[in-house]
Amino acid sequence: MKEPDILNDVLWLAIEDISGLWEVLWDLKSHYPTMPEDERKAVSLHTVRELIRRKWIELYSCKEPGGDPKKLSDKGINAMLIDSKNWQEPAPGIISIRIGATDAGRRALTGDKQAP
Repeated sequence: MKEPDILNDVLWLAIEDISGLWEVLWDLKSHYPTMPEDERKAVSLHTVRELIRRKWIELYSCKEPGGDPKKLSDKGINAMLIDSKNWQEPAPGIISIRIGATDAGRRALTGDKQAP
């Protein structure tokens, strides 16, 4: 397991769709099935924080299922990320926390200098 691979895996999730935090955990489990759950949670948190720090992803809130995602401000991001309920698959009617790629994140993954 290498950090660049995990960063790319999570960034790809954010490019494909505005993905829920719980989907980051699922993705890591599919790529690293023998990784212990507590390590998978720590790696997921570290990876999302790193992608935010690089300005490659942004956080969104979304009323489940399928509500319109709303970009969140930087205020309170850490509290949202450490709240374990935000990493669980939400029930209908719950506000979830999701990740979406920025233009810089898309360029970083694709290497396309012309990508929006």
